[in-house]
Amino acid sequence: MLASLDPDSDLTSLARDLSIEWGSVPDYANTFVQALHRPLPLEESAGDHVRRAAWHIRLRGGDSEGNSTGPGEILAVVAATRPSMAGRRLALHGWVRPAYRGLGLGRRVFTHAIKDLTAAYPGHQLMVDLGPDNPAWAGTSIRNVGWLRVSEQLGFTRDRSDPTRFQMSRTLM
Repeated sequence: MLASLDPDSDLTSLARDLSIEWGSVPDYANTFVQALHRPLPLEESAGDHVRRAAWHIRLRGGDSEGNSTGPGEILAVVAATRPSMAGRRLALHGWVRPAYRGLGLGRRVFTHAIKDLTAAYPGHQLMVDLGPDNPAWAGTSIRNVGWLRVSEQLGFTRDRSDPTRFQMSRTLM
């Protein structure tokens, strides 16, 4: 089920799994989880509820008899933030649990995010950071082959503005 991420969602399990996968990159998991808790607004404040730039796909929680048992496990998640208040650059943070990769979940949630972000932030530059750009670090290529392919298919191109990072960007139009 694809839906907006509730800011009060319990992200403990997701943060643990993300930390295991990205443990070799200092503060990566913490930065990612902070992005999920503080995404960009998608609209002007309308009372207590403001739609935020964070989406997820989760399993439906249920028992063996089909009864609902509450929210299920988050399988894929994407959130957008603004790296700095200056300029028109936005950062998109996305992750799919390893057991669910290759099933189209990342493409689905990224496509939905890009559609919503284009409506809210037309003309902005959207960045995706795929980790350190270090050929000696095997994680760069192994972890990112799928994300690289999906990013390119969604209109992202290589951004070399920071030579230490493997980044992709596209203009929201």
